This record gives sequence, structure tokens and C-alpha cells, in this order.
Amino acid sequence: ALRYASRRWSNCSLPCAWFPAQGAWGVAGVVVPGVVVVPLCGVVVVLPPVCANVGRATAPAAIAAAGYSAVTVSDEAVASGWVDLRDYTMVDYLLGEEKTTILPGEANPRFAVFLDSMVKRLRDFCAAGGALLISGAYVGSEAFEGRDQDHPARRLAVDWLKYRWQAAYGARRGEVVCADTLGELPAGTTFTFNQGYREDLYAAEFVDAITAADSSARTVFRYAENQRGAGVLYNGDYRSVVLAFPLETVYGEAARRKLMAAILRFLDHGDPLQSP
Repeated sequence: ALRYASRRWSNCSLPCAWFPAQGAWGVAGVVVPGVVVVPLCGVVVVLPPVCANVGRATAPAAIAAAGYSAVTVSDEAVASGWVDLRDYTMVDYLLGEEKTTILPGEANPRFAVFLDSMVKRLRDFCAAGGALLISGAYVGSEAFEGRDQDHPARRLAVDWLKYRWQAAYGARRGEVVCADTLGELPAGTTFTFNQGYREDLYAAEFVDAITAADSSARTVFRYAENQRGAGVLYNGDYRSVVLAFPLETVYGEAARRKLMAAILRFLDHGDPLQSP
């Protein structure tokens, strides 16, 4: 059965559609046999163009496997205000390897992660009591590198998402360990994300390390090789989880779905953490 996670009715006018090949109703790429997926959805998956294809292929499936409904939207739709994140209980912002880049022959940078307009949408969502998951290889450097103390992206990271940039080149082996119990993931649980060549999975060759900004947050995941921070969790008037590696690059569908399920259940219910 599909369990709706939303606590609010959505104002979105997303139509349901019939998918003949699957013999089911669905919306925005989520198909559940025998179930009509209405515009009331628990999770909205926000996808930048660079990781749109792989994000659509992995995130909704992992979310549905955990028992939640989902829709996918572009980050442009959110930044422009066409999609209001406050219509949803949870947001999964997949950044992949998105990073501010100046292409040859161009003067203006592309692929910036934390544009002022997006920062405002994410901040407003948290202020409304939402639950936010962000994952990506450059969540630290994009918010901190070259930013002054009052830059909106830096303030979002420190004041709202409760993390700081610890280091670039955070890991080389892609091995992550749970530093705290998170739902059904006990402390010491390990998993691996791809940092090398594979035909079935893109590589996150370079990833940041991040750490909790203050004592209100917890560094819940660490890189096994050096104990640098790989993920920060905050549980307050709103909830957030920030991963310094792309979640979709985790080896194995079962491991990826187990990790996603634990994070979503924390975001939905606020499961307590236990230190090892």
C-alpha cells in the first residue's frame, strides 16, 4: 500500500495519468499498480538538469519502496516559484555533481547550486516546519568557498541546515559509516558510493566533507577512511539531512533503498538518535 506522508493538502494542479504499459495510475513518473496517485504527495524530488535523468531513475523508486508517494520537478520550477515546496511535507534535493562552472567561451557561470532564489525557497520551507534532504558532492564548497559570512548560501548552511564545510576531497574510497543509530540503521553500519568507473553507475570522483555547525546538529555519517563528516542531521522545529555525497551513487539498490528509507522515516517522524 502507498502511504501518504503529507500533513498538508497540496495546491498543485498536477493531473493523474493512466500508464498503459504498467496498467496503473501515476503522476510525475511514480507508478504504483492499482493505486491512483493524487496531487497530494509526501515527497517532492527537486532535480537540477545535470542529474535529472539518473535522479528520475533512482529517487522515486527508492522513495516508493519506503512507502511514500513522490513527484519530481526541476530546480528551475522551484526557484521561479512555479512549485511551492510548502505544499509538501518532505523535499529531496538531488544535487549530484552539480557545481558552479564557467564553460569555455562563456563569461557567466552555470550550474550554481545555491542561487539566492533557491536559498529563499529552501529557507521558507524549513521555516514552515518542512523536512529537507539534500545530497551532493559539493554541498560544502558551493555554500562556503569564496562566500563572506553574510552570503545567503552560507547563512542557509549554517543557520538553517546546521552544517559547515570541513574539507574538499573528503574521501577517496567512497566508504561511509553510520556514526549514530538512525532508525533501522545501527551505528557502525557501512555502505559505499561509487568513486570509480562502473558501467551502471556514475562516479562521484570528488566529494566534500562537512561537519555539524553547532551542538544542535549531529554528524551522523562519516567517511570510514578518515572519520571526516559525510552527513549532518538536524532535528528541531523542522528536520534536515545533508549528505556530502550523491545518494544515487550508493552501490546496490538494496543498500540505497535502506539508506533512503531510514532518512525518510527520520524526516517524517523525527526518530531519536543514539550515540554509540
